[in-house]
Amino acid sequence: MQTDEKNLQNIKEFYNEFSKKQVVTGINLRHYYLFRQIVSCGLKKNHSLLEIGCGIATLTGLIANYLKRGKILATDISPENIELAKARLGNHRNIEFMVSDMQDFSYNQKFDFIVLADVLEHIPKNLHPGLFQVIAEYMNEDAILFINIPHPKNIEFIRTNFPERLQIIDQELYADELSENAMNAGLILETFHSYNLFHHENDYVRMIFRKNSGRTYTPNSRLKIIFQKFLNRIYYWYRMV
Repeated sequence: MQTDEKNLQNIKEFYNEFSKKQVVTGINLRHYYLFRQIVSCGLKKNHSLLEIGCGIATLTGLIANYLKRGKILATDISPENIELAKARLGNHRNIEFMVSDMQDFSYNQKFDFIVLADVLEHIPKNLHPGLFQVIAEYMNEDAILFINIPHPKNIEFIRTNFPERLQIIDQELYADELSENAMNAGLILETFHSYNLFHHENDYVRMIFRKNSGRTYTPNSRLKIIFQKFLNRIYYWYRMV
């Protein structure tokens, strides 16, 4: 992963300033929703978690309170963000902070869970292949990669109607692009879900990736299958009325 040094400095300076706005807004609906989804996707209280693009650690704090026996490594490109994050959450012994744009990332362990919450759209697309390679390198064999991004049509709408709301880099990302980069890094898309949070229309997308390795399939019991068939048959009859 390589990027122009001047552009990298501009990005750092933007987020150093942007962090002041984050301090004012604090934890919002999106953070609480993402925490709930991260837990429902398999985060355990003893997991090791890497958060890329933690900002001032709003989501980080929610996760840290849940990981009673686990640990978080939270990274961000902005030194200002990391300093504010440390000031906010310095009393949490299960959080380690690191300034990194993930091009120079190096750590002494792999992780059970990796989170990019509304981050990828702010990273230049030409860096995505290398980023996925780094992520895959630091994933345990059964690790989960959780990605949340704005729906590309949402970004398109904002660009057309409210361009002043966009950050220094705010790009539309589509599932086929992300899946290709992930697959080239040895990952596979497991779930994809578009949902609405702040609008009537779908404004966000949530994706889960895992390592593209062998998997054991355990069949459900016959009783469970019969019960599921019964419930689906009731649903079908109800819709036919």
